[in-house]
Amino acid sequence: MARADGIALLESEVRELVRRRGVDPMAEPDRLTDLVREAAADYADRAARGLLLGLPDMERVVREVSDAVGGFGPLQPYLDDPEIEEVWLNAPSRAANLLPQPGCPDPHHFAQRRSGGAVSARLIAVRGPPRSEGGRQRTS
Repeated sequence: MARADGIALLESEVRELVRRRGVDPMAEPDRLTDLVREAAADYADRAARGLLLGLPDMERVVREVSDAVGGFGPLQPYLDDPEIEEVWLNAPSRAANLLPQPGCPDPHHFAQRRSGGAVSARLIAVRGPPRSEGGRQRTS
């Protein structure tokens, strides 16, 4: 089992806990974090017994799973970073974040379970469709 498989398993377990306990991940981020930590501790216990592959840096894993379940997946750290001015989605697995330095795109490729297309759809659902500079909704 690879690291990505371990994180996918943990994410799946957290999503099941969210459903069973009726937690709204976006409205109750503290409860979500508690669930992720609970599931991560259980995962670590099973890994210590040799049942699963251990995941180093569990704090990072907790953040990744929290971002995937209650945020915008691999885009969430960029959305939370006050230094990031814009995030451009160039393809389902590719984005460029633009820092305050003009004209310096920093491309990032996402090897992720959730496609950028799904993340884009979620962003539109939360923030509304993209708008042109003139304030009118873009049609393409």
